[in-house]
This record gives sequence, C-alpha cells and structure tokens, in this order.
Amino acid sequence: MFLQEYLSWVVAPEPSRQQIIDAHAHAFFYAVCALVWVTYFYLEWLCKVCGPPIIVTTRVPMQHIIDKMPSARREPCPPIFWTNPHIQFIPWLIQGYVHGYFWPVDFQRLENVTPCGKDRSVLSVYPGFDVQPAILPIIIILPGLRGWSQDCPGIAIVKSWANTKKFRVIVHNRRGHVPEEKLIGGVFHMAGDSDDLSYSIACMRNKFPQHTTAPIFLMGLSLGSALAVTSAGHWDELRRENRNDRYGHPPPENIAGIVLTSAGFDLTKCFNRFPFPYSYIMREALKDHFILKNDEMLREKYGDAAVDHMLKVESLGDFVEGAWRFADCASVEEYFSKYNPVLSLEHFTTPCCLLLSKDDPITVIENGLEISPYPQFKGLSYKQFTQQRTDAMILGILPNTGSHCTFLDGGNFGFMEKLDGLWCLKCWSDTVAIEFANAILEDRGFQYQSEDASEIEQSRWNSSDTLPSERSTNPGTGSRVVSTSSIASSKHS
Repeated sequence: MFLQEYLSWVVAPEPSRQQIIDAHAHAFFYAVCALVWVTYFYLEWLCKVCGPPIIVTTRVPMQHIIDKMPSARREPCPPIFWTNPHIQFIPWLIQGYVHGYFWPVDFQRLENVTPCGKDRSVLSVYPGFDVQPAILPIIIILPGLRGWSQDCPGIAIVKSWANTKKFRVIVHNRRGHVPEEKLIGGVFHMAGDSDDLSYSIACMRNKFPQHTTAPIFLMGLSLGSALAVTSAGHWDELRRENRNDRYGHPPPENIAGIVLTSAGFDLTKCFNRFPFPYSYIMREALKDHFILKNDEMLREKYGDAAVDHMLKVESLGDFVEGAWRFADCASVEEYFSKYNPVLSLEHFTTPCCLLLSKDDPITVIENGLEISPYPQFKGLSYKQFTQQRTDAMILGILPNTGSHCTFLDGGNFGFMEKLDGLWCLKCWSDTVAIEFANAILEDRGFQYQSEDASEIEQSRWNSSDTLPSERSTNPGTGSRVVSTSSIASSKHS
C-alpha cells in the first residue's frame, strides 16, 4: 500500500496547460510586486541622499567655516534598507546596548556636589586627565532626555571624538540621570541647569588648572541641546553684564562653540508632538527613571500628591510640565523661563552648528519653522529670526534623512567603521560636528601640543586672560574617581 502511494506521488500526471499558465502568472505577479517595491525604496533612497542639504546661516559671513566642512555639503547616505527614519533606530539602538554591555567606556569620573542641594553633577572624562595629560580641546557632551555617559544614547559618539586623538571627551551627567544612583537632595533636572554645568567646569579647572586654557565645545543631543543653548545664552549674557551666576561663579571662559543635534526648540510644545509609540515609551521610561527610582525621597520632600500626580499623567508633555516642582522652581512659569532654550536664542553669540533632519519623527522640523508666540521674536519663526541676526555665527544644516540623532552614513557597503578600537555605525552628524570644531579652532588660531612637547605652544586662543577665580595653587593629580566639590567649596566659601 505504501509503495503504491509513493509511486502515485512520484509518477504524477502532467499538469494541464492552464495550470502551467496560472502558475507562471502568479510568479510573474509576485516578481512585478517585488520589483516595484525595490524600485520604490531605491528611488526614495536616491531622492534623500542626492543633492546638498539645506544650509541656513545668520548674516555673519560663515562661508570660510562651511568651506572647511565637506561633509556638511552632502546628504547623509544610509544603507538603502535603513532609509526609513523609524527603521534607522533599530541598528542604532542595538549598537548602543551591545557597546554599553560588552565594551563600556573607561571614563575618569569627577564628582561634584552642587551648592544648591546635595545631589551630584558628574563629569565623565575620556581619555582621563591621568591617562592623557596633554592640553586638548574639550568636547562636553550633553546627553538626551534620559541619557548618561554610557548611553548618550550609545557610546559611539564618544568613540568618534576620541578617535581623532585631538579632543578630550567629557560627558555631563545631569542630576538624577545616572541610572544606579538615587537622588540625595531630591532635585533633578531633565533639561539640565546651566549653573550646574558652569559649576562642574569650574571644579574641573580647579582640579586640573593646567587645562584652564583648553577651548571647550558643547554638544547637545536631543534634549541635551536645550542645555547647550540655555548655557551659551546665559553665559554670554552674564559676560555682557559683568555678573556671576547664582552660585557666585563667573561664566566659563574659552567656550569655543556649540553643536546641536536633533534639537526640539520650544520646550512647552515639542514633547506634545512626539508620535505614538515614542510618546508612550518615553513617558513610562521617565516615570521609572526619575519618579519610581526615587519614590521614597520624593514623597518625603514633596508629598504624596505631587508624586502621585506625576505617576498618573497621561502625556509626555504633562510629565515635563509637572517636573517644575522637582527642579527647585517656584512655579511652572519659572521652570520654563529658566530651561526653555528658545528664550535664550536672542542672547547667545557663541558659534553654533545645528543639525536637524527633515524626516526626524520625534523632534519634528516644524518645531523650528513655526511662528514663535514670544514677543521678542516679533512674529518670526525661529528659522527667520536666526537668518536676520547680525551678531552671531549660527549654521543650520537640514538634510533630508537622518532620523532622530542616528544620521546613518556610508552607503550600502561602507556603513561601519572602527573607532578607537571599536566597530561602530558611521554617523554623519558626528563627522560634521568634528569638522565644525576643527574649523572653529583653525579660524581662531589654536595650535595643538606636539606629542613630544613639554610645554603648550602659544597661540591666539590660549593667550586670552584666565580668570583668577579659576586658578588653583594645588593642581593635584587625577585618579579614576575624583571629588572636586571640596576644592570649589573651599574657594567660594
């Protein structure tokens, strides 16, 4: 019986002509659908990567800077299968988790207990001052909404700057942002505080006074861009008015420039424009990271009603707005007046490079194109206001593709590169940021210290006056964990 069934299956009758035609028709249909699908994605990819990005500048001549930034004059070129802005997140996030778990960066940690409260503001330094004593320009990375030194997001950006061998990378961990550390004083800043950043820089320079003349760049990622803008605006305003900040510090000197990646502009609106599921994911992540982790401390200081309100909010925008009481502010109006970056746009004159993709699904480009509701902008959009300024060097680069902070590059076959011993996805925004920093340094006449030189070469940059309040007669030596707050406290007591 089994043999008969087997033979009947092997010696099957010839298919009819109609069956053959039907089979070929189905195969042809699926082949045409596949060809249309591939053609669509190929044309979409070509449309995005061909041609230069939109470049927006103020009326201050900046062509000499742009000429030194070849990557800024071309579009990012992601692999064709990662062109979609939502899909770009997948390899980028996987890379961040893998790097952070298996190959975390060996930072030198500088702990600073802020004068306002007992919470720490931590600087993570790479390479550490004890590992690389040469005077190098400093890039201070300001992480995103929930980011910290080992997830800015990801650590590839740290490796990109370190791979040049020309920069020292410092990640500023805002209050409450380091995952393993709970709040002590009950104050956290999601958007960061410019006086906290200034205090951390002052502590660092007191511990390592030989690096006081090193130029500093701020690089804000996503929400970190808000801190970069508010800090630059606040410090430039303090310099013009010859004032100190609320901790009694003068504004930091030698701030060479700022880079803003995927900035959101108006803090009161941008979070309400996060689409689903990003809004839900980030809202729940913030509740866990800031509220649930510090539940006991926050209830003791602010009461059950305040904490329960934060846990019950149903939108990301409401969570950000409700965080005012946990940021040591008297009202929501004070909170946004201090931390909304668009209110600092008219104040800062520090050279700035903004990188914002037109397909960003999170901090959408409409944030920068809308008419500002604030009277100082006189009915202009933030883009229009920037274009009319004559007192600041601001360069805005708006490519077609890049998603949110990812900016994958390298095409279909060259999208990986080895950075500081670690294989990473190529990132267009990191390349542009490094070119911008090098262009500014070259424009200002900065000269790097020779590898075998014992003294720093003099230049127009480091010949500027150093504030006496930022000098110390006790330089000390670096270690893997350094507490600098005691030095600053004794200086300002």
